[in-house]
Amino acid sequence: MINTQEKTTLQLERITPEKAQKIFDSRMPNRNIRMRRVRELAMAMKENRFKDSLLRFYKGRLEDGQHRILACIASGCTIDAWIDDHDDPDKFTTYDIGAKRTNGDVLGTEGYKNCNVLSPTLILLNQVKKFGKLRDGVLNHVTEAIPTYKITEVAKKYPNLPYSVSVVHSVQKYQKVIPMPAFGVFHYLLVEKLSSYLETEKAQDIANDFVSNKIYKGFNLTQDDPVYTLRRLLDKIREQKEKNKGCIMTSPRKLLYAAITTWNKSVTNKKLKQLKIPEGDTLPNIFSY
Repeated sequence: MINTQEKTTLQLERITPEKAQKIFDSRMPNRNIRMRRVRELAMAMKENRFKDSLLRFYKGRLEDGQHRILACIASGCTIDAWIDDHDDPDKFTTYDIGAKRTNGDVLGTEGYKNCNVLSPTLILLNQVKKFGKLRDGVLNHVTEAIPTYKITEVAKKYPNLPYSVSVVHSVQKYQKVIPMPAFGVFHYLLVEKLSSYLETEKAQDIANDFVSNKIYKGFNLTQDDPVYTLRRLLDKIREQKEKNKGCIMTSPRKLLYAAITTWNKSVTNKKLKQLKIPEGDTLPNIFSY
């Protein structure tokens, strides 16, 4: 079907629903299917409004265009499409065809889990690691985004971050008001700190207990526990969220600052009657256990 003798070919082909099914079955790993997009394209095909399309293949396997191919199958219509077949493994992350790809989409094709949470968590962590601080703001939290063609490269710099994200994601139902990226970064930084003098498994156990059982679930807390004060702050954020119709008027930097301060008070056996978070972009150091 596809000529793979040349590094890049571009030719017009007629794609029947049967041919589309074979293409779809042998496609490269890709982002999740958006069925609404498939239905829209299928309707356009049935109404003869769909024009020639560009489908990209990597060594004969569909890499970009799965929504159009599925729409061809769903509509039962034959379409004409330009075929671009190439052998560059990095080409996928540099083009933007059809529905816009997000960093989460790209991470998903690389086999990462919880990608829609991992992506913003990576941006926050990369900011902290690169500059040692986070800009304080509500709508524009960071000063440096990560383009889609670099997101996988950045993810490889922090191989343990997916674990931290999975921990936070698993307990999100207990504190839905908490934006997961900020506490994913906190969990990662805490494990990193503890692992400097403890075995990794022990460090993870301590971080899991503090984040999952105490912050999220509120297990075994007294009013003198610093985590109790943090959870009171989270209750106020929840009230603000309800008042502002779902908008959380607290930056990731303030949440991360609050979490680190709470940990530091806990490990030094100090009370925390009120969380005072200064304006700015600084973050406190994490104390040893």
